[in-house]
Amino acid sequence: MCRMMDVTVEPVDPASLPEPSSHGAKILQGKCTQCHGLVSPKRHGKEDWRHIVDRMDRRMRMMGRHGMGMRGAAIKSLDLEEKSILLAYLQKYALKALRGPDVPLAESPGAKKFSSVCSQCHVLPDPASHLTEEWPAVVERMAQYMFNMGFGELNAADKKAIVSYLQSQTSN
Repeated sequence: MCRMMDVTVEPVDPASLPEPSSHGAKILQGKCTQCHGLVSPKRHGKEDWRHIVDRMDRRMRMMGRHGMGMRGAAIKSLDLEEKSILLAYLQKYALKALRGPDVPLAESPGAKKFSSVCSQCHVLPDPASHLTEEWPAVVERMAQYMFNMGFGELNAADKKAIVSYLQSQTSN
């Protein structure tokens, strides 16, 4: 549990969620934050969310059955309707992903590094998912997550190659 908590992402502001007053956003804010900070639906690709919601639901049920809780309260699990609404919300606003043939300049050194490094943890993000000036901080944050997860340190040259590639493919 401690190792898992070491890699919890920085929480997002609830107001920055897509449709923050929707039922899906409210479930995300109410149920998921029982254990960790609020995550953006763009944290994962559409295909990944089903597995993640199922895994988190199992954990919530297990913790609830055993009287385990965080932040001083017992964990409340999702009912079937909430789970369905949450999954639909997360998938609707998920990270737009690239697939192998969709990766621009796939044979370039930067694209190869981007593909090999970033796909270790999640789908490849569309470069348009961030502004040009945002990519350095995103890559740095991901490098820290990788280190925390035990993948080792991403060296400066690899970070630079990934950032340069992503910025070259961003249209803004």
